[in-house]
This record gives sequence, C-alpha cells and structure tokens, in this order.
Amino acid sequence: MVYIPFVYFILLLLFYWRKNKAWTVDVAAVSILVLVSFFAILIDVWDLYGESGVNEKSISAVGVVLFCVEWTVVLFPFHILARLPIRLIDEDKIKLFRFFVIFFMVFGVILIFVNLQDLKQAMVLDAVDVKTEHYEDLGSGYKDSGQNLLLYVANLLLVIPFSTLALVWWFYSISFMKNPLWLNWGLLFLSIVPIIMATLIAGRASITYWVVEFYFCSCFFWRYIANKQRFRIITISSGVAGLIVVFFVTITLSRFDDGIANGPLYSFTGYAGQSINNLSSFLEYGENSPFQIGRIFPLTNKILGQSFNLGDFYDNITHYIGIQVNRFSTFGGELFLDLGWLGLLVFLALWCVLINHSIKKQSEISFPGLIWISILFAFFTRGLFAWPFIGYYSTAGLLAAIFLYLLFHYRFKLKS
Repeated sequence: MVYIPFVYFILLLLFYWRKNKAWTVDVAAVSILVLVSFFAILIDVWDLYGESGVNEKSISAVGVVLFCVEWTVVLFPFHILARLPIRLIDEDKIKLFRFFVIFFMVFGVILIFVNLQDLKQAMVLDAVDVKTEHYEDLGSGYKDSGQNLLLYVANLLLVIPFSTLALVWWFYSISFMKNPLWLNWGLLFLSIVPIIMATLIAGRASITYWVVEFYFCSCFFWRYIANKQRFRIITISSGVAGLIVVFFVTITLSRFDDGIANGPLYSFTGYAGQSINNLSSFLEYGENSPFQIGRIFPLTNKILGQSFNLGDFYDNITHYIGIQVNRFSTFGGELFLDLGWLGLLVFLALWCVLINHSIKKQSEISFPGLIWISILFAFFTRGLFAWPFIGYYSTAGLLAAIFLYLLFHYRFKLKS
C-alpha cells in the first residue's frame, strides 16, 4: 500500500515531462511528491513508526487515495501555469514595484533589529534549549506586536505569501527588469527573513519552504533568464544553499543525535516522509474530533475576541481521538480533523471550481498574477506539512496580498 503514491507520482511526473518536453514547474512540483513518497517507503522499510514524528503504522487505502487525490487537485494549476507566457510589467507600475520593495526592505530590517538580542541568544544556545524555550510559549509567536503598528506590518513578512513573493519578484526582476543590484539583493534578503527568524525556534520548516520555492521559481523562470544570469543564479543559489544545508544539518544533529533510533538520518527520513502515514492515522482515529474553525478560519477567533493557542488546540484534539496530532499530515489531514469529510471535500471542490474559472481561462501571466502564483507556491510547500493559514496573521497576509494585487492590476486616477 505504501508504494502506491510513489508509483503514481512517478507516472504523473513522466506524463507531465513528456507533455511539456521540459522540466517545468509542474514537473518540479510532482518531483517533490515523489521524494515524499520515497521517504514514506523508507519509513516502512526501516520501521520508524511510532518515532521521529511518525504515528503508529496506520497506512490505509483511504489515506493513500486521499493523499494522491488532494495533491493531484493542487497540481492542476501548476500544470496550466507551466505553459503560459509571462507578460512584462506595465511601465507605469515599475516605480510602484520599486517603492514596495524598498518599503518591505525597511520593515525587514526593523524586524531583525527588534529581535536582534533574541537572535544573538539563539545563536549561542544549543538547538534543543532553543526549541524547549519555544514550546514553553508556543502561542506567543516571534515578538508580540502589542499596539505597535510597525511590528504588525513587519510580522507580515513571515506569513504567506510575502517571503515567497519576494523570491518570485527576485526571479522576475533579474529576468525582465533592469533594477539596481542593491534592489535585487534586497529582494533576496526579504525571501530569507523567515529563515533568520526561525533560529529563534530552532525550526527547519522555513528552510524547507525556501529551498522548494527556489526550486519552483528556477523552473518557472528558467526559459526567460539569460545565460549570464543563469550562471549568477547557480552561483548565488549554491552559496546560499550551502549555508542553508549547514544550518539545517546543525539543527538536526543538535536536536536528534541521541541514539541510533532517533539519530539524524532517521529523523530526517521521518521529517520528510511522515505525512502519508499520519494522514491515514488521522482518518482512522479522527472521526471523533470536535468540529472547530479556529485553526482553519483564524480571523474569526480574532474578531470574536477569542484567544487561540496552538499547543492547547493540539492537546484538546489529542484528548478526543487518542493519538498525537502535532505531526505532519498535509493540509488534508488538518482539514479533516477540524471540519470532517464534508469540509475537506467542499474545499477540494471549491479549489477545482476556482481554478476552472480563473487560471484555466488565462492566456498569459500578468505581473499582478505573480502574487497569486506566490500564494500557490506557498500553499504547496506549507500544505505538505499542515494547514498553511494558521493564525490571524496569515489571514492578514492574504488580505494584504489582495490589496497589493489590486494596486498593480488597476490604474487609479485622482479626480481634479
């Protein structure tokens, strides 16, 4: 049973690749799912169930089918976008683009500066100690914004889609625009702000997001990038990737090097491949999970003045269903736990309808459309692990992205 997703996504990869005759972004997305499925097989072969973040063995036909179906649905817009040409930014929007890049750079620097002492402390602490301190106050976030508007705006850089958008804009800038070098470097800096902030919690997820999204962007823009720029991208990406790999391995070694069963290799395998088994376990035990919308629709809680603590939320579900739920199960697993089969199926149906009435009708990708592509890339990378939009900041990030889209999409004129 555990081999089915691997075989299915290998066949889908070959189908996309032969159809496109290139390693396009849809092929890249499927290749990630091939890797996830491969690590799920290693978990089975090495019998890592019950450790390294993997629940007890629960692989089922329903879980395997749902995993394949949910990601086939998500992959559909990737397949459409892979074949569309990208349109140049309108001349009268270039100044607006540069303004927002500088605007976000300022707030990125503010965010780092405000958290500088905590970052220094995290650098000298062992990763286990850093992670322990984080779990002691799971619901607090990186830095409480309080009534500080500057921090409210700065913290948006940590949520969907802004770090992804910075990376997409960086590729667009070096492919189609003649921007100064400092502006391009500023965009690259904005894309790694979440990685820098992740040192406060000894987290690896932000690293994974960045690497996968860089991979997607490379495949998406590669045909538009001049050979000279390609060499620069390879050089920059190799250097940054090297630093990221060292950081990732250091965290893994510090947190999990405590014996063979929980060693770094098994830890990484469990990290990468646990979602298929955990999704199956959620489906098996999650029927009694209470219906709740706090995680899926976080802004509702905020408007109603209700607090939301992720640790308490996990404890509450675990109490009802009897298994650990603070594990990776893909977005589908968490939708099922919170909203049941009806909520999950409605989401997948709405996804199909929206794609059919929006992306499918497009003949090209406009510059404002890159914002939606950023959301799509971010949904994929985060959805591999869990529901992507946890916390009201995520909703605020989506609303800010919509506002940004409207500014770039429409021309506004003041009446005299």
